[in-house]
Amino acid sequence: MTVIWHNGTFKKEEPIFAFNDRIRIGDGVFDTMLAVNGFLIHTDLHFDRLVRHATALQIPVPMKIEAFVRNVQALFERNEYPEGRYVINTLISRGPAERGLATPENPNVQIAIRVTPATTDFPEIHAILAKTTRRNEGSPLSQIKSVNYGVMVMALQEADWFERMPIEIDASDASPAAIARARRGLYRERALRNLPAELRSTYFEATSGGWQIDPQ
Repeated sequence: MTVIWHNGTFKKEEPIFAFNDRIRIGDGVFDTMLAVNGFLIHTDLHFDRLVRHATALQIPVPMKIEAFVRNVQALFERNEYPEGRYVINTLISRGPAERGLATPENPNVQIAIRVTPATTDFPEIHAILAKTTRRNEGSPLSQIKSVNYGVMVMALQEADWFERMPIEIDASDASPAAIARARRGLYRERALRNLPAELRSTYFEATSGGWQIDPQ
């Protein structure tokens, strides 16, 4: 199992975000960086962008670039990775908070770093033609790498990428009950009240108990 870094501790990869973490509402940012034979590519540019994007959401980042580099290098050692190409994923969340959109006065910021082997098999590039799903380029959110990527997933679905290439979505949560509810895929009318009727009819089926996710 991969060793990750989380808030000053090296641990085995497992669900690290609590159910009440604000990452559930997209209150966080991430970065993906390449490393080749242990050398981090454009470290300063990536870390600067990560901090700038967190600052845009007013999420404090209690880490300097020197500490970031040390933690990444330690991950290479702890995972006993040989030379090669690796992807460094960094995720920052404002942390757990009460229900609602109001941000906590004293956020418990969560930072996680993972290093994994980079893929060498890339699919052919395709154009995405999505008429229903549109990205709001006028929104400040479109200018930062936040964890709110739902619109991109919907655009891929509309463009039928899921039928042209093998794409899987893995989910994890600290709550087994939440995972069980997600597996059932059954939602009441109120839960889908803001979803356009076209998308609801495309991805859900009406049942006596509510709206069931189409398994296809």
